[in-house]
Amino acid sequence: MVLKYPDSKRITYTNKGMDLMIQYSDILEIMKRNRIKEELIHELKDTVTLEEAEFDSLDLMMLLHEISNKYDIELKLNRSNTFEQIVGMVNSKLS
Repeated sequence: MVLKYPDSKRITYTNKGMDLMIQYSDILEIMKRNRIKEELIHELKDTVTLEEAEFDSLDLMMLLHEISNKYDIELKLNRSNTFEQIVGMVNSKLS
């Protein structure tokens, strides 16, 4: 795996020239590391909405902040987004 630094803000991880995309497990890891709905992580599925996972506005803002900082992107999330949609939004911003 090679690290490329295209600019001072973003680190792109590449493997044989292909950019790696984030996965559902990356979102769960962010949640676990930041203690966001930590008690539910083992029960969540990627098709669950944030509302179904009982995210309140603080949980939503914490998740949004951590994703934005980690990947240096701007996202707009709401409680009707599924985890699968969040992964798709992040990957589209990274590509």
